[in-house]
Amino acid sequence: LVGSEMCIRDRDFRSTLYWNPNLQTDLSGKCNFSFYSADRITTYKVLIEGMTEEGEIVYEIRELVIK
Repeated sequence: LVGSEMCIRDRDFRSTLYWNPNLQTDLSGKCNFSFYSADRITTYKVLIEGMTEEGEIVYEIRELVIK
């Protein structure tokens, strides 16, 4: 840290914040997970893709605001 700011080389500007192809929902269709966001104050597009046990495709796009 330099003063109260991180050095430029230590900042995190990833575009993919989380990827896990093995998440499974409970019987109600919910699951929990956590991740660290990048250091940028922005709005991210969250893309959720998956498949049910019956082979039905699941696809959702949401926004995540980082403040």
